[in-house]
Amino acid sequence: MRPLRDFRARRVAARLAVGTLLLGLLTVALSLVSLSLGPLDISVPQVASILLHAVGLDAAPFDRTQQLVIEQIRLPRIIVGALVGAALGVAGAAMQGVFRNPMADPGIIGVSSGGALGAVIALATGFAAGSLLALPFAAFLGALAAAALVYG
Repeated sequence: MRPLRDFRARRVAARLAVGTLLLGLLTVALSLVSLSLGPLDISVPQVASILLHAVGLDAAPFDRTQQLVIEQIRLPRIIVGALVGAALGVAGAAMQGVFRNPMADPGIIGVSSGGALGAVIALATGFAAGSLLALPFAAFLGALAAAALVYG
């Protein structure tokens, strides 16, 4: 029975590795396509050339304007979008783990409503006018209080 279990575990690990590799390649390919789309037309080979130039490899020639658009506008947006998506995925998985419920969601648990309540209280009391970060801080405290109340 043990060899069969080991075989299945290896097979699952191999499928997971192949799936991860394919999704990683798909992410890179779609990022290159996304970098090429916008009001300024930049082809995918030019995008690749600009990215290769940034790491010290020269490929095809490109315009300085194209380089600035890629490096200062489009690439930071894609990186921030990927990081925010990853953070939301980790936060969702953590919430599901803490509540031991695969259906746990900020909207269902009440975390979103607690954050909205915190923001409304900050606006109504004038606390939000004191600082630029006062409103997000109050919303965070409201969401934290709602999560603690539900967890308790």
